[in-house]
Amino acid sequence: MPILINGVDSTSIPKRSIFLSAQGGIPTTTAGCAAATQVESSSNKVNYYNLAFDKDTVEYAEWNFVMPDNYDGGSITARFYWTAASGSGSVIWRIAGSAFADSDAIDMAFGTAVSVTDTLLTALDIHISSESSPFTLAGTVAGGEYVAIRANRFASDGSDDLSVDALLLGIKLRYGTNYWSD
Repeated sequence: MPILINGVDSTSIPKRSIFLSAQGGIPTTTAGCAAATQVESSSNKVNYYNLAFDKDTVEYAEWNFVMPDNYDGGSITARFYWTAASGSGSVIWRIAGSAFADSDAIDMAFGTAVSVTDTLLTALDIHISSESSPFTLAGTVAGGEYVAIRANRFASDGSDDLSVDALLLGIKLRYGTNYWSD
C-alpha cells in the first residue's frame, strides 16, 4: 500500500542519483589506487580523469560528501563507469559506505560491501556496469549526513581476470528520497 509523503503517493517519488567522478576520488593511504590522472583522447582531444586500479593488488579509493537532505536513509545502488587501455577479461568492482551524524566517531567501520562484475568489451571505450545490488551505509543514515564511500577493484578474486589496470572514471549512486526536493 502506498504511503503519502507530503501529500504525494510514495511510489511516484523517483530515485535520485549522485555521480562520484574519478577526479574527486582519493586513493586511500593504505592500499590506495593510483591518484587521479588527467588523460586526453588521441583524435578528438576529449579530456577526462581516471583512477587506475592494479590487476594484482586490491586497491581502494574514497569519496566524502554530504547526502542531499531528501535522502530517505535507505539502501543505495551503484553503477561503475570505467575503461582499460588494453587487454581482455572481467573486473569486479566493490563498494561500501558509512554515514556520520553530529558527534559520530570518524573512525567507523564501513557497511557491508557489494560487488559488480563487468567485462571489458573494447579498450578505451566507456564501460558501464550493471547496477549493483542494494547496499546500506553503516552508522547514522539520514539526509544531510556526512558520508564516506569506499570502492575497490577485487583483484584477488579469481573471476577478476583483466590483465591490466582498470581505469575507473566514476560511480553513479542511486538513492531513494522521502520528498521531491532538497
